[in-house]
Amino acid sequence: MALTPTVHRPTRTIWWPELGLLSGFVVLTGALAAGQLLGVDLAVRDWCDAHQQGVVRTGAWALNVLGSATLLAPIAFVLAVVVAVRSRSVRPVLPVVTAVVAANLLIVPLKMLCDRAAPHSPAPDPVLIFHHPPGWSYPSGHVANAVYLYGALLVVVDALRPVPPAVRRHFAPRLYQLPSLSRKSASTPYGRSAGSWMNSTPLSTSSL
Repeated sequence: MALTPTVHRPTRTIWWPELGLLSGFVVLTGALAAGQLLGVDLAVRDWCDAHQQGVVRTGAWALNVLGSATLLAPIAFVLAVVVAVRSRSVRPVLPVVTAVVAANLLIVPLKMLCDRAAPHSPAPDPVLIFHHPPGWSYPSGHVANAVYLYGALLVVVDALRPVPPAVRRHFAPRLYQLPSLSRKSASTPYGRSAGSWMNSTPLSTSSL
């Protein structure tokens, strides 16, 4: 019996998640520039200021740390080095280094361009965008970390110990949600692109 040759079809790259994130950022930035959502921004900031107590404050602080590049980047790099030593190749380190460099080249200029002040800035109308240079509170570094650092970390962990597809599908989206959740639970969910207000509140100890 003749064997049927296996046909390998090229895998199509799916870009809709990236396009969705980019579109959401553009729409949100446009809304802020038009003066929308600023009242919500202030209301959520004031509510958070009034509820920084006990378990809520500790939980928000812990989630905030989980979105910090100061914590995530070294962990991802060390794990990548371990994989590189095991495989005798520098390739496992490249995604982590590329992610960190590329993100800083993109996020830092965006922060400088948007010029939005910190939530408790003494400047008048700190919620306004394109208004108070050199404000670096928008877009949120923690939300960016959720996209690129947790993505790089997941790649490295998968190389150390292959993750079953079912587990990856279940837990990967939740890993990406942690830093965003910290910003939503401890700051404002709208005006700071899921929470850049945290950059100067007492709940925050670091930012990108």
